[in-house]
Amino acid sequence: MNKIYLLAAMFGALALEAAPLNFSWTVNTAALSGQSGQLSFQYNTSGTDATTATISEFSGAALGSFSILGNVTGDLSSSVVISPTNVVALNEFLQDVTFGDSFQFVLTLAGDLLDNPLDFNGSQFALQILGSPSLLVSVEIIPGLDPIVSLDASVTETNPVPEPGTALLVFVAVPVGFWLRRRR
Repeated sequence: MNKIYLLAAMFGALALEAAPLNFSWTVNTAALSGQSGQLSFQYNTSGTDATTATISEFSGAALGSFSILGNVTGDLSSSVVISPTNVVALNEFLQDVTFGDSFQFVLTLAGDLLDNPLDFNGSQFALQILGSPSLLVSVEIIPGLDPIVSLDASVTETNPVPEPGTALLVFVAVPVGFWLRRRR
């Protein structure tokens, strides 16, 4: 009977392993304060698995009009969800802004692609100020490896977002461990 409970706990832990990836960033735009520009948020994948990039909690820049390319829904006043649907599509959210001293946002990457070992090409999220020669943020996901995060010098990671799967694993595994030990 103990083996059944142990197997159930192990499968529960494996299910939690595919938790979404969360990032929280602040971009220093003091040199651009008061100027207008356009932000490009892109998320593309070469895989066929369902995966999404959600941009939320955006603040620090006055928002203007926006446009979308590909499978994108929402706006930065609430959240933007980018869901690539095929290999050739460009999935991009373009936002006109008036820059302040900095802007902040949370990025959540979720879906089957994060853990599919059969997809060797992975996916990539990128943020760029159009007209700028470099990317502000780039996150490359290759299943089975840690995310490759590249940040421009003007970008800082702020208040890492806790992984909900980690907390849930602790709250489930510890009591199950005590219960199994007590039964001996």
